[in-house]
Amino acid sequence: MEEARVFAYGTLLGEDDMEGILGRRPARMPSEVSGFKVAGSVEAGGTGQKAAAPSKGSKLEGDIMGVTGEELGLIDARMPAELGRVSAKAGEHRVWIYVLEGKIRQEDCNEDGLGSGILTLTNRRIAFDKTVSRIADFSKRMGDTKLDIPLEEVEEVWKEGVLTRKACVRARGAHAGTYKFGVFSAGSWVSEMQEALDSRS
Repeated sequence: MEEARVFAYGTLLGEDDMEGILGRRPARMPSEVSGFKVAGSVEAGGTGQKAAAPSKGSKLEGDIMGVTGEELGLIDARMPAELGRVSAKAGEHRVWIYVLEGKIRQEDCNEDGLGSGILTLTNRRIAFDKTVSRIADFSKRMGDTKLDIPLEEVEEVWKEGVLTRKACVRARGAHAGTYKFGVFSAGSWVSEMQEALDSRS
């Protein structure tokens, strides 16, 4: 009985690949997902395979395949380490798609306890890097990484404040704690963080 839908694109998860992994060739239905595009390549099955990453406004063509929960685990085990499985919308269907890590949003901002730095959201993590300024030319560059929180360890995101809006993150694990970032549009940041979190479930 089918329990999940997987989105195949390019030569990744081709019919021969699926037969080798599952011992069968699942039926395919042409479709497309929004918010992704081919952005690189990975080594899979002894050959180079095109790999997608998040990209606003882009669309990626491919096929939807129905698999069981057990088969989904078999596919996970065969995917290159560079690819992570995230949820996406393909037409009327919610599907799993294997993609590279990609930057969703980034901003120079201030965190209440860590000071100034660069906040980055990807489809796998929330990171905060301290910035180092050069007085000579007024430039900035990234310094030490103060936060590197996998999305699996993010417990909650929300916005707070009236005059100064902040995007807030509560995490567990190595960076357990609550962090408050003074970003330009806290509402947009929180919405995109929540969307990235939802894509993991």
